[in-house]
Amino acid sequence: MTTRGRSAPTEGEQWASAQLAALRSSRYDAATWESFLGESFRRAAEIRRQRSALSAQAVRWTLGGGLATAALRQTIVRGGRAPSARGLASWWMTQALMLDWHLGMVQELDGAPREKLSVADALTLSRVAVVPFAACAPPDAVLFLALLGFAGATDLLDGRFARRRGPTRFGRDFDTLADLAFRAAAVRGARRAGWLAGREERSCGPAVAQRRHGQTRDQRWGIPSRQSRPVRRRALSVTEPRPRGAGDE
Repeated sequence: MTTRGRSAPTEGEQWASAQLAALRSSRYDAATWESFLGESFRRAAEIRRQRSALSAQAVRWTLGGGLATAALRQTIVRGGRAPSARGLASWWMTQALMLDWHLGMVQELDGAPREKLSVADALTLSRVAVVPFAACAPPDAVLFLALLGFAGATDLLDGRFARRRGPTRFGRDFDTLADLAFRAAAVRGARRAGWLAGREERSCGPAVAQRRHGQTRDQRWGIPSRQSRPVRRRALSVTEPRPRGAGDE
């Protein structure tokens, strides 16, 4: 979602700025963190009570997203590498908590609340959900490219839907988060699959890269390895001393 808007800070943004300023001034000590987290949980619970329909929608989306990602993992694990069940569950839980704690951001840029999450929000959240799959880089290149295509399509479409209805604080901030998370995961996945082997070789060394990918970068491009390259040395001319003869005297 590429739509960005500028307006006066909302009440929630002012509260967040004040809390961050308090953390910085206290040098992030334990007491201030405890106060910040306690106040954050209190505000989230209050928003859930005040906006029960929005909270119920978030729960339905969270459960549906969990089932969808679990089904996708079962499909991938049969033919290649897939996220571990524990890792995928941890990512799902993190996404669920982030959504629950930021329902107050489902509002217009001027602070007017929205009753429900939108189609644009669904597309953004779906991009976040597939981050673990991109990070694992299944060996099937077609599948990996499909994930990249899915991310690109959702990034394009959520911006269009947001412009039709108007952007929200949630969509504005979570779109950036989704983009950064997916890009980082895609780069990591490409390295693990060997598609960015040049950078991996510099960090792991040619021997490690050869064990992982079956051949080194030079071998892939038909360049003889250092072990098989002829060693050219400049011939040294050494003049042996001649035996002294009678004519030399």
